Amino acid sequence: MCTAGAQACPPEDCGGVSGYQELRTALADPAHPEHHECLAWAGADFDPAAFPAPEITSRLRRVR
Repeated sequence: MCTAGAQACPPEDCGGVSGYQELRTALADPAHPEHHECLAWAGADFDPAAFPAPEITSRLRRVR
């Protein structure tokens, strides 16, 4: 059971730690030159601050 955590995991193929940081920077700033491109790539529902503990618990239970 997942009881706590912080922030979302990086999306697949985001370019590692530095790529994920660049993605977060672009998503957070609508004036960033790559904002719209990154938003389209990551998806409008991607929230780097989200941590869905109930969803993670559900996934963990399926692994058993």
